[in-house]
Amino acid sequence: MRKLCLILCLLFIMLPSVTFAQDDPEIKKIAYGETVTGEVTSREFEIDYLFEGKASDVIAVFLVRDTSIGDLSSPAVILLDANYNVLASNDGYASVTLIYELPSDGEYHLLATRDGGRAGSSIGGFEMTLLNPTELLPGEALESSIGRDEKEYFLVRTDGDFSLIYEYLSGTYTPRVNVSVIDPESGELIVIAALEGLRLGSGQLNIDTTELDTDTYIIFVGSPSTYYYVSSDAIGEFSLLLGLDK
Repeated sequence: MRKLCLILCLLFIMLPSVTFAQDDPEIKKIAYGETVTGEVTSREFEIDYLFEGKASDVIAVFLVRDTSIGDLSSPAVILLDANYNVLASNDGYASVTLIYELPSDGEYHLLATRDGGRAGSSIGGFEMTLLNPTELLPGEALESSIGRDEKEYFLVRTDGDFSLIYEYLSGTYTPRVNVSVIDPESGELIVIAALEGLRLGSGQLNIDTTELDTDTYIIFVGSPSTYYYVSSDAIGEFSLLLGLDK
């Protein structure tokens, strides 16, 4: 018995030392069209979500606080590449939107966080949605419907002038329509043309792109300005028709 014990002790001494480190938490994943939920806390103030994208994909990220869990009054979203280089970031009150055109194929990270990061104080639950907006094709009318608290984004790609015809089809309210370009640093939209009205039946926007250094445009459809009353259950059906100047 003593001999066996001695052999085991010698074997133990000869074995290389092994350090058992706790594995890092698995990075969460999100895909186009998905909505995820989470919580920003004082300890976990950056929630990392991984997604796959392709060069020239335009992404639309919406993060809104969930008031049933704390009060994330100052949410923020940060977009990073696979090596965690910051590409764009934005913050807001109660909700935040980030729009960006991806530079290459590969993996990207979205950090759901708060204004100020570690130094911030806002905590609470959130819902975050990742979209890849539908591209409008010239001459093909697109029909859709939207609720009062919903947002729709569409993509126009052209290096020339274009027109957008909006038509209200039916429903209990008439959504507004904006044509915007993307600010590449903040991920915010810069509105260059808009249609809005309490009883807007139809309208046409003609976009002169001569002085615009981009071929990517975002069409936003959503609730009208706050001075128009819209009931919470309102639905608006509409169509969009893109025309390209030859």
